[in-house]
Amino acid sequence: MHTLLHTILNRIATGRLPLLNAAEAVTLALLPEQDNLDILAAASAARAAFGPDAGASCGIVNAKSGHCPENCAFCAQSAHHRGNAPVYPLMSEDELLRRAEELARAGVSRFGIVTSGTALDERELDSLCAAAERILRNVDIRLCGSLGMLTEERGRRLKEAGFPRYHHNLETAASHFDTICSTHDYEEDILSLRAARRAGLEVCSCGIFGLGESWEQRVELGLTLAADSSFSGEYHDSDMGDGGDDYPDGTVYLCNFSGKFTDIKQLDDHSYSLTLEELSSDYEQGKEWVEDGVRYVSSEPYGVEQGKDFILYLPDTPTDGLNEEFLSWWPGQYQEDQSDTLDFYGLYNVDMGYGFFG
Repeated sequence: MHTLLHTILNRIATGRLPLLNAAEAVTLALLPEQDNLDILAAASAARAAFGPDAGASCGIVNAKSGHCPENCAFCAQSAHHRGNAPVYPLMSEDELLRRAEELARAGVSRFGIVTSGTALDERELDSLCAAAERILRNVDIRLCGSLGMLTEERGRRLKEAGFPRYHHNLETAASHFDTICSTHDYEEDILSLRAARRAGLEVCSCGIFGLGESWEQRVELGLTLAADSSFSGEYHDSDMGDGGDDYPDGTVYLCNFSGKFTDIKQLDDHSYSLTLEELSSDYEQGKEWVEDGVRYVSSEPYGVEQGKDFILYLPDTPTDGLNEEFLSWWPGQYQEDQSDTLDFYGLYNVDMGYGFFG
C-alpha cells in the first residue's frame, strides 16, 4: 500500500481532518492503477467514519427547457449553441404534480426540479412555489430546486414553499471557469450558494470532469466545494474577586459567537489565508445578568472582533519562519522538548497579532 494511503487511514482512525491537503490530493489522483483497490478501501473507511449512513435516490425533471442565455460550453440548452434540446416554458402545477407522483410510486425519495436560464422570473417563481406546496400536500417526497442564480430573499421563498435543498453547480475550478463560460462570473455562483445557506437551505453542488481542466484544477474545485467556511466558538474569562451583594461568587465575561470566512486561498502545503466576512454574538455586548450567585457580562469575541485577515495553519506546520507574535500564543513553547512543528491547528489573527490553537 502506498505511503499516502497509510497516512490517510491513520488520519481516519484518529479522526483528524482534513484527510488531505491540496498537494496530497493531487498525488492521490495520480497514483497508478495498481493502487485502485487500496484507494477504494481507504475511501470506504473514510465514508464509514465521516459519511452518511445511507444514500438517497433523487429523480429530476427538466421543468423548463432551452433558450438559456448563458454560454456554458458543455450545455446543450444554451442559446449560444446548436444543440437539439427541446424548448418549452415552465411546466404547469398539474404536470409537476404528476411527475412527483410517478417518482414516489417508483420509490424515489427526492424530486429535483431543474430549469434552464440564468434565473426564474417572478411569475415563474410564484408558479413553482405554488406547485411545491401542492406537491407536498399530496405526495410523500422531498423537494430540491435547481433554478439558476439565487438571492437570499428568493431562497427564503423557496424554503417557505417547502424546498429544503437547493442545487447549484460550480462546474469547474475558479481558475478554469473563464474557458467554459463568459456570460457570468464564478463569484456569482459562489454568492448563490451562500445565499441559499443564509436562507436556511441545504446546498447540493458539484462539478464536471473532462472540460479540459488539469488534475490540480480538479483538486481546486474539490477544496472549494468542501469549504463551508462557517465557524462558531465560545469565549469566557472569570474575575472571582469582582463580586457584589447579589453576586458573591464573582463575575464571568462570556461570548458565544459565530461567523464565516471567505476568500479562502491556499498559501502552501500547510496554510491558508482567510478573510472574515461575518461575525455575530448571541447577546448584545455589555448585557448583564446574575445567576446562582455569579454575574455574567456579555463581551466581544476576544481576539477575533477586530480582525479581518487570518491565516489557518494545519497540524505539522513547521514552526521555523512563523510569526513570533503568533507563536507567543502557542502552548507548545512551554514544553521541555519543544516540537519543531505545530501539534494541532493554529489560527492567526494577522491584524491583531493573536493566535488560537486547537
